[in-house]
Amino acid sequence: MREQTLNIPYNFLPKGTMEYNVSSGIVRDTSNALYTRTEAGVGLHRNLTVGGGIEYLSSIKSGSSIPFLNTSLRFLNNFMFTGEYAHGVRTRGLLNYRLPSSLVFELDYIHYTPGQKAISFNYLEERKASLSMPVRLGTFRSFARVGFRQNVLEQLTFSSAEVLLSSYFGKVNANISGFATWITKGSPYIYSNLSLGFRMGRNTNFRPQAQVDITNKKLVSVKAELEHTFSQKAHLSLIYEENIHSVYRSVELAFRYEFSFAQTSASARIANKRLYTTESARGGFAFGSGNGAVLADNRSKVGRGGITVEPFLDVNHNGKRDTGEDAIEGLNVRINGGRLLIDRGDTLIRIIELEPFTSYLLEIDDNTLENVAWQIEDKKLSVYADPNQFKRVSIPVKVMGEVNGMVYLKDGAQEKGLGRIIINITGSAGKTAGRVLSEQDGFYAFLGLAPGRYTASVDSLQLSRLGFISNPPDIEFEIAPYKYGDIADDISFTLTSALPFPAGEESGAAGHIPDDEDLAVSPDVTVSQTDNIPLISEPEKISVRQDSAQPAEASAEPQPEVIEGNINLSAGVFYVQCGAFTNPDSAKKLKMKVCSLTEAPCGIIREKGFYKVRLGYFHTRQDAAREAEILNSRGIAAQTGKSVIR
Repeated sequence: MREQTLNIPYNFLPKGTMEYNVSSGIVRDTSNALYTRTEAGVGLHRNLTVGGGIEYLSSIKSGSSIPFLNTSLRFLNNFMFTGEYAHGVRTRGLLNYRLPSSLVFELDYIHYTPGQKAISFNYLEERKASLSMPVRLGTFRSFARVGFRQNVLEQLTFSSAEVLLSSYFGKVNANISGFATWITKGSPYIYSNLSLGFRMGRNTNFRPQAQVDITNKKLVSVKAELEHTFSQKAHLSLIYEENIHSVYRSVELAFRYEFSFAQTSASARIANKRLYTTESARGGFAFGSGNGAVLADNRSKVGRGGITVEPFLDVNHNGKRDTGEDAIEGLNVRINGGRLLIDRGDTLIRIIELEPFTSYLLEIDDNTLENVAWQIEDKKLSVYADPNQFKRVSIPVKVMGEVNGMVYLKDGAQEKGLGRIIINITGSAGKTAGRVLSEQDGFYAFLGLAPGRYTASVDSLQLSRLGFISNPPDIEFEIAPYKYGDIADDISFTLTSALPFPAGEESGAAGHIPDDEDLAVSPDVTVSQTDNIPLISEPEKISVRQDSAQPAEASAEPQPEVIEGNINLSAGVFYVQCGAFTNPDSAKKLKMKVCSLTEAPCGIIREKGFYKVRLGYFHTRQDAAREAEILNSRGIAAQTGKSVIR
């Protein structure tokens, strides 16, 4: 494995974006000169970026400061150009042409100011041209590259050319390259390298190589390597090399092993009757990622960036982690680069091996969190990586509350569930917090309320169009700041007709709202599919409303009915709910599991056609919250609620 730093000449910034960089250091040569570079760029168009700055090099006596300008331009779809002018040093232009077929043609020209001292060689010009393309002939696949380079000096011109052809067929790889160098108008010196790769079995490779002096028609050197890989981490190699021109022969036995924290190797080589041994180890340590962790890796960490993602429960919705707000695990993140490190015993998520001075897109998925009430507001973040450090990104996970209830249509002594009725939920400041549509049986539920006081009411415009009156007109309720979320249960409304039914007309017909009627009333309503959002997630993934049978008619029940268990409805108004089902067998299955984990009153009640597994009732919300926390810690998803007495 080899690491290499690449400098990309094309740097495009989004329109209207400005970026600046400041760097400084000491030149590692005999001068120990101070070097500083300050530059800034701005995106004028998505295809045009301009910039400039100044360089300072203390070793230049004639002019230590070097101002410069640069630009990057994309035009005609397939062309890219970058130019740079450094006063008193050089002028450069680079043109790149790329086709969709992956053919790439590139021209690079540099003109140096005579007598400049900033760059330590005496070229007057540099000229480069290259053409690369894939070659496909039937099942034959290869890659070809042709390059030319000229360095112009005062007294002579040095030229070189190269041709490379790389291909593979089955288990055989082949690479052949030819090089030619000449000075001014002299005769060229031409030589060629040929290398083959044979895959022998699953874990063994044989790689012979040869270099040929074409000008003098001589064989220069040969080399052969036989390598066997053990478990993808251990590599044993036997290498023979002979350079006929230098009269050099060697045989080498090498072993490499890649630990998670270091790359190690050891070798013994006999060359010209002398024995040489080498041992090496390389890797890196990263500090400062949080929780006192020290990350060891078999790659260098110097100069790289990192990100530490810290999710926490933002119970009070202020976007900051306060005392008592716990860190949580189970968050799923994605990023367009680097490497994710997830430790199931740690709440922090670490991302390493990031390129510094680069913006990354961090995508966050809250669907993997253990509680459906835990939600994230900003799920896409742009994070800029800094070198040699971990950037901490706090992710506030907001704890949302739920409101649910029924909408009934009253006809004489009968009450029927009424679907497609709009329920508006407004906050204490009068701002709409949510809108939800009741289902066919009259049930509605809305999840996504921050802690606070709210008012629920049937949409007045829809009531006016349908000729109904709501009783009560509105209901106030409160969502408490609780780490597992809060439920305002049984926020129900009864609708009655504002006009008497005509003689002979079936009053029950008013229980159906035509599709075109309610959609025309409020086209902007958000339809909440509560079949897909369970009231309480059952640990064994049993949906709260999973049963296909829906109660077609719910009778008015002044009080919930205890089906089984020792639950006491008159002991208080607060309760803990673990599930709600239309199938009593599903409720009994969950009840047996829940009641075995607690000493609180536990049982099943029937309310509005649903069988609900509850604990309680309790005098205070704190008592209910304590029992809910015990159940959540034992793998049962539980939430507190409060009965609304009307």
